[in-house]
Amino acid sequence: MLLKNTERKRFVILGLDGLPASLALMWAKKLPNLARIAGKCEPITSELPDLSPVNWTSFFTAQKPEKHGLYGFTSIDPQSYTLSINNFEQVLCPTIFDAMGEKGLISKVINLPNPYPAKPLRGMLISGFVADSFEQAVQPPFLLGPLRDAGYQLEADTSRGIMD
Repeated sequence: MLLKNTERKRFVILGLDGLPASLALMWAKKLPNLARIAGKCEPITSELPDLSPVNWTSFFTAQKPEKHGLYGFTSIDPQSYTLSINNFEQVLCPTIFDAMGEKGLISKVINLPNPYPAKPLRGMLISGFVADSFEQAVQPPFLLGPLRDAGYQLEADTSRGIMD
């Protein structure tokens, strides 16, 4: 039995952390593949504080910091004053990936800052910064083998920043 190949609508977001739209558009004049993407880009206003974990968490929850609960790279425990790196466990609201999964849509997320430890979702997730354990950075777990075989590495050494 032959299955008919049906077209599926797809939506792709390419996020380049720290790259302003003005610089992407300038580079697009010399880089034709970037031009195909950047020609459709629009500048956005960042959240305050203007930090990657705050902005990316606002992106993937569609909420402001006061709703998702992250205000920076770190948090201080109010009882012990212990400093810790923020992660996905501190996010206080559902994500756009949760909402998409409830509607039967599949998410494929690669190297997104802050969704660590990775939670199961309809699709796949490879955490970006601040992932420090490969085993906890990937969902579903069967992707660990192929990623290791391909030499995939987590983005950054988070142990350096906690004391800085």
